[in-house]
Amino acid sequence: MANYQTSAAAIIPTQTKREQDFVLRRLHSDPGPSIVRALKKEGLQWEGPAADEIEAQADFGIYLYSYECLDVDRIIWVVAEWQRHFEITQAWSMEWANTCDKGRLGAFGGGAAIVYLGNVEWLNTTLWVMNKAHELGVSLDGVTCG
Repeated sequence: MANYQTSAAAIIPTQTKREQDFVLRRLHSDPGPSIVRALKKEGLQWEGPAADEIEAQADFGIYLYSYECLDVDRIIWVVAEWQRHFEITQAWSMEWANTCDKGRLGAFGGGAAIVYLGNVEWLNTTLWVMNKAHELGVSLDGVTCG
């Protein structure tokens, strides 16, 4: 049996105790209705804490770390909600790696997202490769793209 992991580290730069509490509450247990709607729209659901380690910093930032289980979608939607709620104008980004403890084809990849003014832009490495192959009109693994 193979074990699949999603790993990342990030800081959410909340600036006040009120902002920090808002984000921490949503990362731990209370997502708020707009995040639940956003996740449902994506076919996702809310389950437990968003990362293996969620740590409030003394400067009000929030440190996230995951070596095994990371709810990327939830973290990103929480950051988008925080930006909208507090009118944050600073862009935020996050990158992650999807890995496996066995050498399995297709078990490695990752992604990145940037959140700006509550809007999210995503990049998934697998989709990027497929889209580039399609643009080039080339075949990958015997499957014709195009």
